[in-house]
Amino acid sequence: MRRPLSIAVLGATGSIGRQALEVIDRFPDRFRLFGLATGSSDPGRSAPVVVRASDPDAEQRLEAMVTHP
Repeated sequence: MRRPLSIAVLGATGSIGRQALEVIDRFPDRFRLFGLATGSSDPGRSAPVVVRASDPDAEQRLEAMVTHP
C-alpha cells in the first residue's frame, strides 16, 4: 500500500481551495492534508502547518511549507 501524498493547499478559503479540501477529505487513503495557506478567513480546519497572510513571518513560513520534503 502506498503512503498518502502530502498536500499543501494555497488559498484554502477560496472556492477552489475549498473544493481541493473536499477532494482530500474524500480520499484519505490517497491524500494527507499537510499545510494550509489562508487570507483573513478561517479555514475551519487544522493542519500540521497553517500560514495566515496576516502572520508577520508569513512569507518565510509559506516558503518553508511548500519546500518541505
